[in-house]
Amino acid sequence: MDRKYMFYNIIGRSFDFLAKNLFTFIKCAFFPVVMQILGIILSLFPCIFLTVIQKLDGEALIPYIIPMLICLIVGIILFCIGFWKYLLLSCYFTLGTNDYDENKGFYLQIYKNDILKRQGNYAKVLLWAALFGILIFVAGMLIVFAVSYNIAKQALPLILAMAILLMTVALIWYYVKITFIVPIFTMEKDLKPYDVFLKSFNMIKGSKFWFIFALGLVVNIITIILELIFVFLASFICSFFISENFIQSIANLVSSLVYVLLFPFITSVVMLAYKRMTVNQ
Repeated sequence: MDRKYMFYNIIGRSFDFLAKNLFTFIKCAFFPVVMQILGIILSLFPCIFLTVIQKLDGEALIPYIIPMLICLIVGIILFCIGFWKYLLLSCYFTLGTNDYDENKGFYLQIYKNDILKRQGNYAKVLLWAALFGILIFVAGMLIVFAVSYNIAKQALPLILAMAILLMTVALIWYYVKITFIVPIFTMEKDLKPYDVFLKSFNMIKGSKFWFIFALGLVVNIITIILELIFVFLASFICSFFISENFIQSIANLVSSLVYVLLFPFITSVVMLAYKRMTVNQ
């Protein structure tokens, strides 16, 4: 096996990729993130307006129904467009990781042209993944109801706790199994959407499953540690300038921002892990 695809090298090279392409990512992610934020604000505004600002009901509400519906619909549309554009970034930076791994290049416009032509298939790949995830969740809920139907009330909390634990394990297992859907989609252009999903599922098994699980665990631990560090620093600095009531809001904002900025790192880790598997084939 090529030593550059060993566990610690994947983590280190992914951080290097993040550091050298962070500004590019910020430019790419700015408008998708802003659109999502605006979409959320517009979607929530009708509820805030009617319950906090005006507190209207009955006939007084009628003149506001159409403007509020328009506001809600526009907000949902903006959020969906922004979210989709953000999802496309995973493909751009997957291709970027591949080129960076080979020749230290990053050709954003070429990636956009390539992915935008195939974004319909990308949507189908993600829908297949979401569909099976929902089926696992529904199956778990049905098992819970079936088992707990005739269970005494005293034992029900224990049954529910065990069921939730088992469902969580099942969803983690499923998430690990579909880790490679984005690299496979971006690198193997001739595969149909369902075949992309199926190939990721079949590739990650045995020792490969535990390697990806461990890699994902380390990435999540790194993400949490970085979030805690930046949240602590931001909260400490802000404590000198703003009231304590807003500290938690600042902390949540910083935590989300750190996760967003780590997006190229996470994408790069997945891509390099995929290359490790394909190099060994």
